[in-house]
Amino acid sequence: MKKLKIVIFFLIFMCCSVVVFAVKAKDIPPWMEDIEDSGRSTYLIPKGAKRKVVGSQVIIETPNEYVARRLYEMEEYLRERFKEIEENQGEFQRELDELKKSIRRIEKDHRFTEDFEKLKRDVDELNKFKANLEESELPEEPIEEPDAADEIVEDPEEIVEEESR
Repeated sequence: MKKLKIVIFFLIFMCCSVVVFAVKAKDIPPWMEDIEDSGRSTYLIPKGAKRKVVGSQVIIETPNEYVARRLYEMEEYLRERFKEIEENQGEFQRELDELKKSIRRIEKDHRFTEDFEKLKRDVDELNKFKANLEESELPEEPIEEPDAADEIVEDPEEIVEEESR
């Protein structure tokens, strides 16, 4: 009987500890935060919700106030962001206009078009010359290599030593 009491006590202890750890390890959504109030209680509130402590009470703003405040903050952020985007867009438009003007100036420059046409003619002539070379038959005679067996190669270090003497 004594062993049974010990086993029951151990099982009850294990069950309680599992429940306590399960409560501590609960998953909190990313948009919420867990607030502990001096170790007595835990509150799950939206992130960024305003709260104040009056005595032993924790006063959290109502959902309507929270949503209205967050929408206002979001609107202000987006207004600033859109203003920045419009400034960047204006700057990009000015740069694009400058690029268009410089392209028009280059197109009007006769030297550029003349050089381009000359380059095109030269490339055509080279292609014709290459085609003529490929069509012509070259004699297939073996190329003679110089006979290096009779030549004496001198050591460059000996030459430097003789010159320095």
